[in-house]
Amino acid sequence: MIGMQGSRHLTIPIKPLLLWIGMLCLYLLTSAALLDNPDARSAYTMTRGLLLRGELTVPAEDRLDELFEKEGRDGAVYSKYGLVQPIAQIPLFLVAAWLWPANELVATQAAVALVNSFATATALLVLYSLAVALFRSQRIAVALALIYGGATMAWLYATLTYSEPLLTLILILVCRLLLAAEQRPAAAPKLLAAAGLLTGLAILTKYPAVIYVPALLWFAWAISRGARVALFAFMAPLALGVVVLAGYNYWRYEDILNTGYHIKELTRFPRPAWYGFYTLFFSLGKSIFVYAPPLLAAVFFLPQFARQHGAFGRLILLLIASSVIFYAVVRPWSGAWSPGPRYQLPVLPLALLALGTLLGRWPSLAAWQQWGFGASVASGVAVQIPLVAISYNDTLVLLQVITGGVYAWGFWFFDPDYMPLVWQVRILASALARAAGGPSLLPSPLPFSVDRPGQPIDQIACWFARLPPDSGWLVVAVALALSATVCLAALLRAVAGHDRGVVPQS
Repeated sequence: MIGMQGSRHLTIPIKPLLLWIGMLCLYLLTSAALLDNPDARSAYTMTRGLLLRGELTVPAEDRLDELFEKEGRDGAVYSKYGLVQPIAQIPLFLVAAWLWPANELVATQAAVALVNSFATATALLVLYSLAVALFRSQRIAVALALIYGGATMAWLYATLTYSEPLLTLILILVCRLLLAAEQRPAAAPKLLAAAGLLTGLAILTKYPAVIYVPALLWFAWAISRGARVALFAFMAPLALGVVVLAGYNYWRYEDILNTGYHIKELTRFPRPAWYGFYTLFFSLGKSIFVYAPPLLAAVFFLPQFARQHGAFGRLILLLIASSVIFYAVVRPWSGAWSPGPRYQLPVLPLALLALGTLLGRWPSLAAWQQWGFGASVASGVAVQIPLVAISYNDTLVLLQVITGGVYAWGFWFFDPDYMPLVWQVRILASALARAAGGPSLLPSPLPFSVDRPGQPIDQIACWFARLPPDSGWLVVAVALALSATVCLAALLRAVAGHDRGVVPQS
């Protein structure tokens, strides 16, 4: 902590601040600043309509497809997506519209595409706080935050425009409040009320978030110790969120149960459970261990973590199990045409908490164990670089061309020759070769980019790569790169001698 001038009580938490600024700059630098999927474009239309027209209906000229936006009351068209992301985008939309009124459409689209960079950087702060409360070690807390933020698909999704990063932030905030309620019984009713309110917001962000409610209710009941007031404090604001959703549904479709999703979009019956589990954990194209290698070590330490942390440890296991089982057995698990198992992103930081147990034993680990874990973290960072640098949409288009238009789901699950990550590495190598003045390294003929029409497909996806060499925005890119480097270096130096990060043996 650094004291502020003129106050004996107000302090700046320097380590979390360095963490937030450093990772935010990294995410902003590597973002494509594009609405790269239909979900995001539909959410943008909602934000724009709310601010410019005062309504959430989708104009005919902005309608994408009936799969994403459906007719409702009085024949008007409404997005089927949740309310929270369009509302969360409002500040960025307003800032961009104010700064660049002459180019308002392009500016606001680029601005709202950055919302997940802020959401993920903020989630790292909450993860840091959660880890400090669990392990009493700032060193462990910083390590967990950096591993999640830089060595897993959290980095990738911070640069994309899906709703999962926002849901992740809300879910981890709920868990932080619940842990605080367990540790501070006197403040439990207020903390439980805040957690219940956020749980309602999670459902309004993405409707399948309801799968987390049973585990959260169980924990609220367990720590309330039979106190009805405390349990009611959690359930009342949660129920309010459900009522808001029901009202939103009725206002759009005159049916409180109609979210805009057809039941066939939410379920995949009949389907063998083994297929869902295989694709989530072991498939070449969607395995979460490919997109988050440090999770391998976390899975090994999860049972010990649960034993050490009692009811809260069991809550983490229940939340993970709820997500895995639901998306492996019931819900379409793949996340459609998106990289990795994005539906598992909200529980990923919770699963990685088990690494705190490993890090707490670090001095007693054998050398091969330390090197093995270090290699998993390094490989996680290495994997994220091509994922962030190369458009996933363009990769799938290239594979469609290579296979003569027959590229389908099964290719990236079972065939290593068509694994998207491998092809993103190849596209990145080709992009770097072209930038150095050489020829493309990809087979001809090459399709044009779908994210950047008219541009070569082997091009860096980050926003600064699309700028002309004399653009003033390159100064912003350099400033972001320097800020990320300085802040993260200062953070590592600050924690290097702070504590040993050893958790007492239970």
